[in-house]
Amino acid sequence: PDTSSSLEIPRHDAPSSILDILDFRFFGKAFFVLGSQDRPDFGSSIPPASRHTRASRLIRRSTARDGPMSSGSEDTEGESWVQWFCSLKGNEFFCEVERSYIEDGFNLYGLRTFFPGNFQECLDLILDRVDPDESEDDEEKTQAAMRLYGLIHARYIITSHGLTTMLAKYRGGEFGKCPRALCWAQPVVPIGSYVDPNHEHVKVFCPRCGEVYTPVLPSGVEPVDGAFFGPTFPHLFFMTFEHDSPSVSPQKYVPRVFGFRVNSSSPSVSHLSHLKASSSSAGGADAVPGEGNGAADR
Repeated sequence: PDTSSSLEIPRHDAPSSILDILDFRFFGKAFFVLGSQDRPDFGSSIPPASRHTRASRLIRRSTARDGPMSSGSEDTEGESWVQWFCSLKGNEFFCEVERSYIEDGFNLYGLRTFFPGNFQECLDLILDRVDPDESEDDEEKTQAAMRLYGLIHARYIITSHGLTTMLAKYRGGEFGKCPRALCWAQPVVPIGSYVDPNHEHVKVFCPRCGEVYTPVLPSGVEPVDGAFFGPTFPHLFFMTFEHDSPSVSPQKYVPRVFGFRVNSSSPSVSHLSHLKASSSSAGGADAVPGEGNGAADR
């Protein structure tokens, strides 16, 4: 894709929808004020506390037990929890969610149900509000905080700021390339098949062929949950950045035997529905290995 052009995203100071005009965030907070008796504590009302970064201590503890976690885990002093998490090996698909987005309680509505016992503790860990001297189980809490961050991440990447952040990663090829040979190394984006966690691992979507593939991960790296990206993101992404969507249709592979196209009614290829459409055309857009031998279609 041409990285020199992109479709501008409406900024917050330029209303482009009724939600912008009515100030969605304001009404979201007003919703909770109306029911203040049963108002859940999402952390936005937590008084400011001294920021403590436990990432380096947690990394050292995990590194001593499991070995190096990432190439950049050696120097973690002064690094926030979010930066540490995104730098871990296997988390290359994640972007850094803005702190202000995480602190806004309305953006976290409904997530408490996934963490009935330690939601607030996980949120404090993500926001670096945890006292490093407390004696709770760091490993268990860190794993829960990772899951919470993933669910927050799925919501953030379909906002204007989140889409822009993911655009930079897409243009840099950080999500990988389409494994299909006839897509010619088309960059892909992550996709999840479900909104709720614990259903399926993350996949990658190719905007050229429109297919979904399982990403190739380095040895020893566990795949992340697809719910941390969700099914909406890739399609909203290319609707927003139309200039970054492929403009050339994908080539279709047509099987041939001794240079002759295999008839679409053959049992060996009858399940390939696209051959029926291509068999009636000249096949100029089809990818045919060794084309130019002058053989006629059968």
